Amino acid sequence: MATKTYLLVKDDHNLLCTRYFFGNPYLVAEESGCRFYMTVHDSGAIRVHATKPYDFGRLEALMVRCPKCTAQMVPIHSSFNNDETQAFRCIICKK
Repeated sequence: MATKTYLLVKDDHNLLCTRYFFGNPYLVAEESGCRFYMTVHDSGAIRVHATKPYDFGRLEALMVRCPKCTAQMVPIHSSFNNDETQAFRCIICKK
């Protein structure tokens, strides 16, 4: 099962946009220097991860763009959500 890993960097409008990460996906927190990164799974699940533990409300409040269509993504309830991971869904792609 392949998982794509993206770094999240702020654009001119203060939204987090994806940049593909070419390093070791297991060491993304140490190698990237970014505060947040995104994983896109084969099943279509999209999750945003904090490189350091943050409070859950902060991850829920992030403004993230979709890696496929660049539309805004919204947080969803998931069993994977915790203080370092938040599941998101695109408002256009519905994935």
